[in-house]
Amino acid sequence: FSLARLRGALFRKRAATEAVHELGHTFGLAHCDDPHCVMWFSNNLAETDRKGTRFCGRHQKELARSRL
Repeated sequence: FSLARLRGALFRKRAATEAVHELGHTFGLAHCDDPHCVMWFSNNLAETDRKGTRFCGRHQKELARSRL
């Protein structure tokens, strides 16, 4: 598998999305039912691209209460 075929900006966006998602787990966040929340479990790259790097309102509140 080669990353060379991915456009730089698209690769960086996808990497940032997955990094934010995994960091959310380190703060105790579970997967989300909102397909636009970064904590949505992506089944494919189209879903990863759709969700972006933002948390839904519920997860924003959970992060604000986090003690890490």
